Amino acid sequence: MTSPALVGDTNSARVLTEDVTRSALNGQTVAVGVTGSVAAIRVPELVAGLQARGAETLLVATGNGLRFLGQVVLPTTWSMQRAPTEELVGFFGARGVRLYTDDDEWQSWRRLGDPVLHIEIRRQANVLLIAPASANSLAKLAHGLCDNLLLSVARAWDLGEKPLLVAPAMNTAMWTHPVTAEHLQMLANRGVQVVEPVVKPLACGETGMGAMASVDALIRAVEAQIGARSPVKTDHEPTH
Repeated sequence: MTSPALVGDTNSARVLTEDVTRSALNGQTVAVGVTGSVAAIRVPELVAGLQARGAETLLVATGNGLRFLGQVVLPTTWSMQRAPTEELVGFFGARGVRLYTDDDEWQSWRRLGDPVLHIEIRRQANVLLIAPASANSLAKLAHGLCDNLLLSVARAWDLGEKPLLVAPAMNTAMWTHPVTAEHLQMLANRGVQVVEPVVKPLACGETGMGAMASVDALIRAVEAQIGARSPVKTDHEPTH
C-alpha cells in the first residue's frame, strides 16, 4: 500500500528517504520478542515503524504472546482459548516479516549438525527488543531461564556486542512489587536496557503505571542503542 505522504508529493518522498538514510536502524535487523501481554496488539504498529526506518524485522513470540497477538487477525472472534498461529504467520508474512514460534525451534532441527534456530536468530539480528515483556517473562529473563525460543535467544545473546532492550507491560500492582525492581536491577547489571512503562488505562480497567511505552519511544530507544554501538555487525558479516 502506498503511503499517503508519497502520493504526488516529491518533497515528502525526499524527506522520507532522507529520514530513513539517517536512521541508525537503516540496514539493521531487529528481532522483536512478543510475550503474554495485551500490549501485543501494538506489535504491528511497532513493526511498521521499524520498517519505515529501513530495518529488517523478525518476530519471536512465546505461546502466550501468540494468544494475545490473536487480537490482530481475529478482532471480532478473538479468544484467549486459541492461538491463531497460521493466521498470524500469514498476516506478518504478507508484510515481509517472519514470525517464529516455539514449534519452529523443534521442527527446524533433525540431527546433530543441523542449524539451531535460537542461535541462528542470535546471529542474524543486530538488536533484540522484547516488547511487550510480561512480568513472567521479565522474571525468567532475570534468572536466566530459557524454556522457550524467545528466552533461548535472549540467553544466547551477546550482550557485550549487541543491544538487548525490554519494554515491560503489566498491571500496576505487578510493576510496583519489590521483586520487579530486583529483576530490573539484575538485568541492568548485565547491560540490558529497560524502556520503562507509562501511566495509562490498563487491561484491568484501572489507570496506573505499567502500560508499555509508546511505539515512538521504543523505536527511539532502539535507535539510540544502535547508534551508541555503531557499527553493529551480525556474526556472519566481515569485520575488516
